[in-house]
Amino acid sequence: MKYGSSILGIILSLGLLFLTPIAYSDALPEFRLKAVFLYNFIAYTEWPDHHITINLCIYGDNSFENEIDALNERSVNAQ
Repeated sequence: MKYGSSILGIILSLGLLFLTPIAYSDALPEFRLKAVFLYNFIAYTEWPDHHITINLCIYGDNSFENEIDALNERSVNAQ
């Protein structure tokens, strides 16, 4: 009797294991992740009290495509 119930328990456990949905996350593209890093670096840096503008310039091949453009005219630590 115990042998049959343990087999039934194993079968139910395996059934639940295979029916469990697997969670996937979308990976960020490399250059979007780099643009987010740059934005957070600027946001968490202590800057002087007066208003300043930071220009990000890319020299050479522009692999960032539109990722840096999304940061255009974006303010950080706005009061």
